[in-house]
Amino acid sequence: MTRALIVAVLFSGVAHADRTGILVGKAAEERLASLADSAAQLEAAWRAFHPGETAPRACDGEDPVRLVDAELDAAPGRERALASLRWGVALVGADGKALAWHALGGCGGEARAGSQVTSVEAVRVRDRLDLVVRTHQVGHCGSVDDWGFFVRRGATLEPLLSVDEARDLKCGNLPQGRSRARIELSPGRVRVFGDQLIWDYLWRNDGFVRDSASGSRTR
Repeated sequence: MTRALIVAVLFSGVAHADRTGILVGKAAEERLASLADSAAQLEAAWRAFHPGETAPRACDGEDPVRLVDAELDAAPGRERALASLRWGVALVGADGKALAWHALGGCGGEARAGSQVTSVEAVRVRDRLDLVVRTHQVGHCGSVDDWGFFVRRGATLEPLLSVDEARDLKCGNLPQGRSRARIELSPGRVRVFGDQLIWDYLWRNDGFVRDSASGSRTR
């Protein structure tokens, strides 16, 4: 964990701060310990699913660990979902046992400084809470912000729906230009408001199906 990242997260306002807004004394120590614990927990979860393997390459820039605690599984207690580009996304049980994992692209290849997981969220689309991971990827041709919906299936966090929330691309074989999308969640449905069209993804038979009646133009 870099010093710059540590300084950035000290402005959370969840504990005592001096007049500059920076956590001080015991509050700062506790916050730093919590951050270190989450990073170590995510790494341990990765290693539980990759015994004996070489650790993935570290990112060139900051790669913060994002997390959420929620009832994300049928196992007793609240689970913790943690994610970073380097170590992927993992679900850990209330007893600390790694339950499931999935890669998030890593820090190699086209990934450049500025790429990172931006949030890990518990959302309700099915009859229970599910997991969403948002990432910001910076590459040679520009940047893409991705919204990903994950469901645990055994030891795997399976990505069932991926939506580009923002896209700024200027080269390569991918669609050029800039686009933005807004995502609206309701029971059994993910609605995506694009620049020109609205798409509905319905939860059917243990997966998402794009509604054939969707694709109407936005106003």
